[in-house]
Amino acid sequence: MPDGADALLLLTVEEFAVNELRETFHHWVRTIRFPIIDGELKTQMAHLPAHELRVPSEMPDPPDIEKARAIWDEVATEVREQISALAESLNEKLAAALVQEGTQALARENERFQSRQGEVSALIEQTTLQRLEREITALRNEATQGVLFDREGRLAELERSIAEKEEEVRRRRAHYEELRDQLAKERDRVTRFLLPKRYALRAEAQIFPVAAEIRFPSAEETIPK
Repeated sequence: MPDGADALLLLTVEEFAVNELRETFHHWVRTIRFPIIDGELKTQMAHLPAHELRVPSEMPDPPDIEKARAIWDEVATEVREQISALAESLNEKLAAALVQEGTQALARENERFQSRQGEVSALIEQTTLQRLEREITALRNEATQGVLFDREGRLAELERSIAEKEEEVRRRRAHYEELRDQLAKERDRVTRFLLPKRYALRAEAQIFPVAAEIRFPSAEETIPK
């Protein structure tokens, strides 16, 4: 309890924010402490974790209940003003955090898509297609050289093999081009539509009062100063 304080207000609030995709990205319940001096709500105190705010559970005396009600009547308007100020501050902090995180997310996604495009080009085209094309070249060389026995049958077999491999090359090239197009469309969808909405506030963040507790100096002995 701060020196000179008549009481301590513990205001528990729930913070809630969603993005343009209607995804909840901020949801937090916390307790804020305000000293009360001469019937006025003073500056918010430093945050403490919930376990440090615990006191032995005791039923308050009727005089303390009436005193707490009287104090609440005096500070209720200030509490509402504090909640509005907290909401404004929260919106500013979340907006700044979203800009920073959104920039980082965009860079990560661009890098990821670029890497995937590179995999398609390097691992698939440069390896598999080149191997097939080398096989076709070898078959053509064999066909031009001819064979000693069963020349006609062997040449026909080689021609069929060449045709099959050429068709396989065309099929794979078409598949790879389709994959590149899909990656490009997905990159456009993610970077131009998904991420901007994911890292943008929908309306404003909300702060809802959950509970208010007024403690007097006699009940503060176990609370860290």
